[in-house]
Amino acid sequence: MVENNSNDADEKILMHLLASHDSLWISQCNAALQAEGIEYNWCKYANEINTPNDIYDIMVLDVEPADALNIIEILSEQLGEDISKKQRVRSPAEWVPLFLQPDFAFALCLALLLIAGSIITLDVTRASSFFQRGALLAGSLSDGQWWRLITAATLHADYQHAISNASFMLVLAWAASERLGPGVTLFYWLITAITGFIVGYLFSDINATVGASGGLFGLLGATGGNGLRGRFEISFAWRERMRIGGAAVLLLAFTAFNPESNIKAHVSGFISGLVVGFIAPVNKRANWLIQLIAGVASMAVVIFAWVCAR
Repeated sequence: MVENNSNDADEKILMHLLASHDSLWISQCNAALQAEGIEYNWCKYANEINTPNDIYDIMVLDVEPADALNIIEILSEQLGEDISKKQRVRSPAEWVPLFLQPDFAFALCLALLLIAGSIITLDVTRASSFFQRGALLAGSLSDGQWWRLITAATLHADYQHAISNASFMLVLAWAASERLGPGVTLFYWLITAITGFIVGYLFSDINATVGASGGLFGLLGATGGNGLRGRFEISFAWRERMRIGGAAVLLLAFTAFNPESNIKAHVSGFISGLVVGFIAPVNKRANWLIQLIAGVASMAVVIFAWVCAR
């Protein structure tokens, strides 16, 4: 459609080129046309037959007929770029096997290390010795045996317990590492496991407790807490934040409350994980040096604890 919007004979004749009610797309059009120095005008669509279309606030782009082909080319190229960004997938050359992706490989190594440690400590000829030296026993902290807060996290009651925790380690450490980095993930597992054991020791009457699950629920909390922090920062709706927190709480509820479990250690590990995860930066993992220091320090603490337990 070509029209003259003025009674003045010298007024430029404009044509309706396109219509849209997408404010983002209109803004992109404005930027593209301004960059090319092309004159244009947006006006609200006049619905002559008074159909319900007027509820959409459709805007019409008016341009000079002489610029129409150039504008079509510019906006078509922009639209093509937007569509390609949304549909772009990795080419086969860019695809990296799952086992070679650093965060998954890190989580897999932790899970295998957990199983390997259980094979050693559950051996019938040595199980009693490891549990006597490493399990968190009632009254042991009062005797100054602090190392049991750490060594107990590396022990498991049986192979079923160990395999279950190894499975959770694979999933939760993978998720946490993608957000926080491998070294920080290991550090968070350790401090939340210790927190869980301290609360369990102080507020439960369990005579002996072992297992990595307090720290695993700490990783669950850290991942959920960091996700909640991210949603706050980018102004997501409240319901979106609740989905993240709700998913974490539901997983905790389905897995943490086994009657034979140290429930207080699970819940306190989860809560402490929420706190550290919420404090941690979003979409900005610590650099490789901090990751290295956190990871090596965590491993060194575990090794030192077992040395003290001998």
